[in-house]
Amino acid sequence: MTDETILDQPARYAEVDADDAASLIRDLPEQLEEGEALGEAAARPAPGGVGGVAFLGMGGSGVVGRVLAAVLEARWETPTVVVRDFNVPAWVDATTLVVAISYSGNTLETLTAAEEALTQGASLAAVTSGGRLEELAQASSSPCVKVPAGRPPRCAFGYMAGGLAAYFRASGLFDFPAAAAVASHLRECWPKWGFDVPAAENAAKALARALRDAGGAAVYGAGPLAALAAERCRTQLAENAKYYASGNFFPELSHNELVAYEVPNDVATRLHVVVFRPAREAEVEARQVDAALELIAPVVRGVTEVRAVAEEDMAALFELIYFGDLVSYYLSLLRGVDPTPVASIAKLKEKLES
Repeated sequence: MTDETILDQPARYAEVDADDAASLIRDLPEQLEEGEALGEAAARPAPGGVGGVAFLGMGGSGVVGRVLAAVLEARWETPTVVVRDFNVPAWVDATTLVVAISYSGNTLETLTAAEEALTQGASLAAVTSGGRLEELAQASSSPCVKVPAGRPPRCAFGYMAGGLAAYFRASGLFDFPAAAAVASHLRECWPKWGFDVPAAENAAKALARALRDAGGAAVYGAGPLAALAAERCRTQLAENAKYYASGNFFPELSHNELVAYEVPNDVATRLHVVVFRPAREAEVEARQVDAALELIAPVVRGVTEVRAVAEEDMAALFELIYFGDLVSYYLSLLRGVDPTPVASIAKLKEKLES
């Protein structure tokens, strides 16, 4: 545990953050814009008769496909699926566009699924910094959005998401918003949550402190987009702050997990509950979340609601993601843990490769 005054002293961040993860998290707007140019450069006219899209990816790379899929599911008639496994669905065929996303280019699950998809006749598009996935794209004459290498996959999120959204738009598949619009909104958020904003006025730093004082977190999302931001926040808390957080989403948790708070217990009373919410909700949805929180609040250590300001889907989603990323970074400083290394993942890979 380190001195909590470090939050308001950015010059000291390097005491904990040896690899300067701070700049990689801060620069999400710039990553989106730079990624857009990469996606446009790789774009090709979409193959005719796309009957479905399958996004392949794991971990920090996989969330990119899930972000685009969440927006597409609400706005696009073409069916989409996210595959986080070694195999693609049996229905993947010549009418399917398979988008393989692996920052390193060597993610075993993604490569295996992509190769299987090609044998089933699917069209392939890749997003990677290189590795075997780039080689597979070249060998199959498939487009490849190549992003800069040399950073943790979770810290290349903006490059990959911006690149893939631009690829879809430039290929004529779906008109995602231009990166400039989303980046501009994120830059408007920085004066509220940035490194130089004192903890007393900074909601991201305040939440980091609340989580530091709790025994864990339950991070929920209200609706599909907020649920995705909540999941990203949980994985960032795990990887950056080495902090445990569980999660679920509304309305599903109202039919099961809510009951876990019925009788106070050692786990629940130590939890801080975080709820990500969109700018606007239907009345029935808002009433359900509000009523559930009234039941939860007396049992847990604390509740924080994080509501998006932006109303456009992509801007709102990236706003909530940016906030969660910053919370995880500030919590890493408070816990005195370097946000970059992920020793357990490295050890697991070593065991599987031995």
